[in-house]
Amino acid sequence: MQAGSGSRVRQQAGSQAGRGSATGGMNRAPTRGFEEDVGARTTHHLMYPESAVNLDNDTNLVLIPYKTQDLQWLISAFTTGTIKHKLRFEANCEAVYKKANQRLHCLRKLSSFHIDRKMLTMFYRCFIESVISFCLVSWFSNLPLKNKNSLNQIVRWASRLIGEPHLNLETLYTRQLQRLVGYIKDGSHPLHGEFQPLPPGRRFKMPAGNTKSTYQPVMSRIKANREKVQIFSPTFMKYTKDNWMDKHGRYPSTGFFSLLFALHICDEVSVFGYGADKHGNWHHYFEDNVGNGFRKTGVHGGEHEYNMMVRLNATNKIRMFS
Repeated sequence: MQAGSGSRVRQQAGSQAGRGSATGGMNRAPTRGFEEDVGARTTHHLMYPESAVNLDNDTNLVLIPYKTQDLQWLISAFTTGTIKHKLRFEANCEAVYKKANQRLHCLRKLSSFHIDRKMLTMFYRCFIESVISFCLVSWFSNLPLKNKNSLNQIVRWASRLIGEPHLNLETLYTRQLQRLVGYIKDGSHPLHGEFQPLPPGRRFKMPAGNTKSTYQPVMSRIKANREKVQIFSPTFMKYTKDNWMDKHGRYPSTGFFSLLFALHICDEVSVFGYGADKHGNWHHYFEDNVGNGFRKTGVHGGEHEYNMMVRLNATNKIRMFS
């Protein structure tokens, strides 16, 4: 099993990695150009739509479906390529505006019945502000002025109804930003590891691509052997999280899913390149960012997964090569 950690670059483990009857790769990790370190072939490549790559005719595509649309994407990617709606902040804003405006109408109705202002404020917080504030820190600065004005208009109308005329969209953004900074600074907060500030001089930018209800662009079509497609069972995914993760991380990494997959289909399992490098940084071997490796593993319980692998290695269930 070939994980994507940069800890194995220049280790020249390619000959060992290619000895097995089955070799697994994952996500965007390539073999071309890295044959000495990762081997020249992959029999099973695990991916999800946002990490999809084209495969050769001999490689099995193993899909990890995190949501229903991932299954729809698989069909579309091999046939019509219809899941190709461009991801635009304007489109997101229009959807948010429509939903918030519908709820503003309900708030007006409640206000006309002289409902207690505390109840009106609670309705606003739960059903209007929550919709507008969702991921606001990510997309606020990228919105055109006309979209900001339309959302700000809803906030201002609602603020008058609940008796807080000082509220506006900028206020919501500032409040969310301060809350996010608090999460990052507070190492004991449950959400501390979920966010990372951008490096100095960098700003959030949405890459060009095709998508529909995905958190980043996806390939509308994929080149792979449709006769060699396998799909992870959601039941198996839940089993992995419930029985192996011990409440670490929001969900397992593709690398850990690959390990459990290998343990179920192989008699012997060898793992190459999982974990942080000698400096404690996690980074991909195919990305030139060794100096900017990330210390955290985001939504995954990377350290817990690594410790589980060490335990499996100690009991001779697997063989680890870092």
